Amino acid sequence: MIQTFYGTGTIPSKKNSKQIFKTRSGKPFISSSNAYIKWENATATEMSCKLKKVIQTCLVRLTIYPADNKRFDLDNKITGVLDALVNAGILEDDSWKCVRGITAVVDKSSIDTKGKDVWILTIETI
Repeated sequence: MIQTFYGTGTIPSKKNSKQIFKTRSGKPFISSSNAYIKWENATATEMSCKLKKVIQTCLVRLTIYPADNKRFDLDNKITGVLDALVNAGILEDDSWKCVRGITAVVDKSSIDTKGKDVWILTIETI
């Protein structure tokens, strides 16, 4: 079974958005930024409405159509999308036992993005 999800907007970096906070007792802890958490929760909610849970192993393909030539780390985009899939309950986890392969492609030529990043996620059950 092949499932496809279409997303728009920038996939924020989870790794580069960490912030240090302090508990009431003054002990520091690290957390993702509110912007990243908001993106992941909103994306996970949308994914859970449009995708079915993957019970077996799968292959994941992420195609990104960036709106501009701004530099970004592709692995950070992959991490954000996989974490959103786990948050949505689509994937049990994003370890190799569930995700057997990942393909990520950046395509600058194919579509008019109308000023926003566009990304397409394909999950193939194997």
